[in-house]
Amino acid sequence: MNPSAAIAITIPGWGIASLVNSCIVSDVASTVGVVVTCSWLWSCVGNSFQMIRFARCGAIVLCFLQNFAWLFTSVKHHLDSSLDISETLNETMFGGLVISDYAAAVLYCSIFCFALAFFGSLRFVKSLERKLDQVLGALKLLSTKSLLPVIISLLMAEAFLVSTGIVGTRTIKVDGFEDGEMPVWYFLVSSMTSLQLLLNGLLLWKTVEAKNRSSRLFLGGILACSILVVLFLYFNQGRRDLAFCAFAHFWWAVYFFGNRPGFIKALAAVAICLPLLYYSMLFNNFMRSGHAGLDNYRVSAIEAIPGALKKFVMDPAMRELEQERTSNNLSSRPLVATPLAYCIRLPAEKKAYLLHKDLFHSFIWSIPGPLFPWKENFPNQEDLLYQSFAIGDKDTADSIVLSAYASFGWFGVITHSLFISSLIAGTVFAVMYTKTPPIGTALVCAPILQLITVDLAEESTTSFFNFARSAIFFVVVLWMLDAILRRMGRSSAKLIAIKQNSRFGPRCTR
Repeated sequence: MNPSAAIAITIPGWGIASLVNSCIVSDVASTVGVVVTCSWLWSCVGNSFQMIRFARCGAIVLCFLQNFAWLFTSVKHHLDSSLDISETLNETMFGGLVISDYAAAVLYCSIFCFALAFFGSLRFVKSLERKLDQVLGALKLLSTKSLLPVIISLLMAEAFLVSTGIVGTRTIKVDGFEDGEMPVWYFLVSSMTSLQLLLNGLLLWKTVEAKNRSSRLFLGGILACSILVVLFLYFNQGRRDLAFCAFAHFWWAVYFFGNRPGFIKALAAVAICLPLLYYSMLFNNFMRSGHAGLDNYRVSAIEAIPGALKKFVMDPAMRELEQERTSNNLSSRPLVATPLAYCIRLPAEKKAYLLHKDLFHSFIWSIPGPLFPWKENFPNQEDLLYQSFAIGDKDTADSIVLSAYASFGWFGVITHSLFISSLIAGTVFAVMYTKTPPIGTALVCAPILQLITVDLAEESTTSFFNFARSAIFFVVVLWMLDAILRRMGRSSAKLIAIKQNSRFGPRCTR
């Protein structure tokens, strides 16, 4: 089934829910949405080409997350007699929200997803993604001797960041970061960790395919170290990023194996990973609370985690208290479309659409500070939103969908979904046009997976421009490197020791 058609099935239910203000209707609509989107996602798992059709997958994932968020929250309220979802909505932000308002926000998200899936299904985009599948598939021809130095280099760089205290809990310890000033290298490191997630999936495939036991043990040891280090980095970025890290390992492993896991294997993996993920997120929440004994949880991770972990493990009463606090937080935290619902419900005289300002100001903020030091003259994110939509004065959940409505109202589902699909297609076109080698293509394109999953639901427009900036930087550097090597009589393909092999057929061709 085409993803646009799958998403279209979910739209009528939320349309009705936005009119009748009924929790039951919203529950039915969300159940239908979860079933339809899960079915579509599972059908594409194991099909390598479908798995890297990023815009289509992103549309389905965003639709799933919005439906699941409501269903999860509603079930939690039904199970706890002390909770009422109408009261929870009424008390969020500055109050006054009703079920039909939130249903209208999910309806808007669903239409946005429909448009994104449509643009991602265009023939031009499909041809680019098929070429991308061929290039990423060629990574399976990368020799272990060439792959391991890349992974070990990443591990060494990450070990340096951790050991020097630069990596902090939900922060990095550099001047100006807490004030919103992010160093350019921060986004380059983010691209490298995304590459590591992809390479972990590739290394898992190579470990399983290894011919002798000693090779499997050696590769398995390197893989375990790589997984643990990257999990540690994503853990320090927050609950959402930790969940993405676990998801990305699964996604890239299935991509390289080329088939979905059996039901029993999948069930066993979930049974093992889910408790670990739950307690990791619980400990993450614990560190952010005052119970961890940290004056400021945004400190160096290597300093904060050992003491906090000891206290968390040794004090059962503290764990129970944190479980209760986390449970209370989950009664409303998943409802990330709340700011959008407030924007939609405002009367026309109390809102002024931003038009081009959000895109333009976000672009300005993606320019490196030394090149453009006057960013303060261009308010961004909440500062810009609250000038035109009086929905609060505190930090709120950013999202590209919120920016779409704040900029162009209901027409924003077209403009911003086209922006996202163009950004993805442009990135893939750039690496194909410059004939970037497979490892370079992976470096540029691997971050797209996070872009179209968790970032699509809870990141501002600036994050998408920052991705584009990093992609342009790596494409230019790789193109210049390839040009230099060709002048020396070599090619970047030879640099990473990829050879043609008829076994893989067209996936090895450019």
